[in-house]
Amino acid sequence: MFWHYFFLAVSVAANVAGGSVNNRFSKDEGITAADKYRFNIASSAAALLIAAIFAKSWSISPYTLVMGILFGILNGGSFFARTFALSEGSLALTTLIGSCGMLIPTAAGVLFWGEGIGLLQIVGIVVMIGALALVVGVKLDGKLSVKWLIYNAVQFLCVGFISILQKLQQGSDYAHESGGFLMIAFIVSALINGVMLAVECRKSEKKPPHLRKCAWGFLTGCGCGINHVFNLALAGMLPAVIFFPIANGGGILLSGLAGWLLFGEKCTGRQWLGFLLGTASILMIGLG
Repeated sequence: MFWHYFFLAVSVAANVAGGSVNNRFSKDEGITAADKYRFNIASSAAALLIAAIFAKSWSISPYTLVMGILFGILNGGSFFARTFALSEGSLALTTLIGSCGMLIPTAAGVLFWGEGIGLLQIVGIVVMIGALALVVGVKLDGKLSVKWLIYNAVQFLCVGFISILQKLQQGSDYAHESGGFLMIAFIVSALINGVMLAVECRKSEKKPPHLRKCAWGFLTGCGCGINHVFNLALAGMLPAVIFFPIANGGGILLSGLAGWLLFGEKCTGRQWLGFLLGTASILMIGLG
């Protein structure tokens, strides 16, 4: 059991480290939209390599192929939205909104799979909605851009539906094909960003690419790959009451600390309150 918790800690740390590198890259002056697509391609390639290394089997059934393609589309959208959101806003708040995407699989479980919902989870959902209202706010006072909100809305939806696809894959007769599932997903993600890069290069003024900076995407991809591989395995080994709060809440708290200590990010008092309440709400939903 010790090793289960150890790998869970590694998974959370890898995800936060990858997000921190993404945050540093996205806020670098001179980085263009094309550079961000190159960064995401590098991230997808690294995540693909990690998935291939840890795959117990490379077998891919038609079911897994379709699920992997859908996962890849959503994962590509998540990469895109997160990278562009980080260029507009803070690491802590961007991570919080992405993690709140767990509202979608929680609701789907109740509506479509007949899963029960406890009082603590209901309270957690209400608190999460309040936290998002505090973070985003009705009166933004010009502190958050409309672009940041749009990118985070896309990230929220992608993360939520990614969780549903993971649940469907792991609950099917093809759960043993998780390695192939992830490899297909990351290939599709790289292709999507490749197409977007080609479109961007055609319509925009050509500027020298920052290839060295884009190469940092490999570190983000390694973090993403480790996170996905370990989480898919650990979700079936650890009690949900332990796994989900640590995997989600731990990542948010560490991202908040990274934003504050490493990047000197500053939020309003209302936003910090929303951040803390959001973390607490995710813990409540997981514990419920």
